[in-house]
Amino acid sequence: MSFSTKIGYYAGSVTGFDNEVTSWLNDGVKSIIARAGAVSPDLLYKFSHTTTLSASSGYEIAGGRVLYVERDADTASATTDLHEAKLIPLNQKNQAADTASIYFAPSTAPVYYIDNNKLYVLPIPTTTQPASIVVVNYGTVDDSAETISSFPTEFYKHVVLWVAMNILHAKLVKLTETTLASLETEITTEATSALTRARKLMEDDANLANVNASVDDFISNEDTEMVSASLSAITTELNRAQKHMDKWAIREKKLITEYNWTSGQLAYVKGMYEECWAPYQGVTVANDSAYAGDRKWQVKKW
Repeated sequence: MSFSTKIGYYAGSVTGFDNEVTSWLNDGVKSIIARAGAVSPDLLYKFSHTTTLSASSGYEIAGGRVLYVERDADTASATTDLHEAKLIPLNQKNQAADTASIYFAPSTAPVYYIDNNKLYVLPIPTTTQPASIVVVNYGTVDDSAETISSFPTEFYKHVVLWVAMNILHAKLVKLTETTLASLETEITTEATSALTRARKLMEDDANLANVNASVDDFISNEDTEMVSASLSAITTELNRAQKHMDKWAIREKKLITEYNWTSGQLAYVKGMYEECWAPYQGVTVANDSAYAGDRKWQVKKW
């Protein structure tokens, strides 16, 4: 089953929204990660992965969010002496590498900085004294396979509901801006045509083309047959106008029903989305051995 199929369960048909669904799935991943960090910064560990740096080449952040950086100060391969690296301003990188500077960063007090979207650790990590970087990156969405890389499955429903809300909102906009406007133009044109024709037959207005004589003319000439025929034609045109007005009323009722359903469904999906966040309010994640060394994660802002 695809994400699009599940989105359709909440938003109805997604036909015509292919490009939007692709875009909103990726935007939804970013929104859910941002919301998770706002709800509880510790939740971000669920979206994180750890990479090892053992050279001066740095680590490409690629728009990710750094949670934690540490470096090993022990040169022995069998043991570790891990120390958290602190974020420093870019303009202090040279002092941090200068042993004569008061800002020098020894192996027991490492630092890191961001330069051109790459993260660098000082002292420079090595194979025997590597650095570990815990970072959140926005995962790649595969709609048909229903997978998101570097993204916990427990938050897949959040993404589905987030996209469904956007689809429903887009449908409401389309109903009010496009469908109603085109319907009004169609009905008004047809009804006006019929009423104009009836007026031509009745009044013989010189400004109204394609009518050579009116009911008034036939009455004046006591031509009862033509009076009857003309009145019949007028009735036909009025009925045609009424038919179009009835058509307007039926379609308007259908539009109102569709709008009310879509609006109500949007409120329902919004409620479900908020309910999905309820279990995570006030969550803290401490000493989880599955994530980087039995450590409570702390979000580093940069």
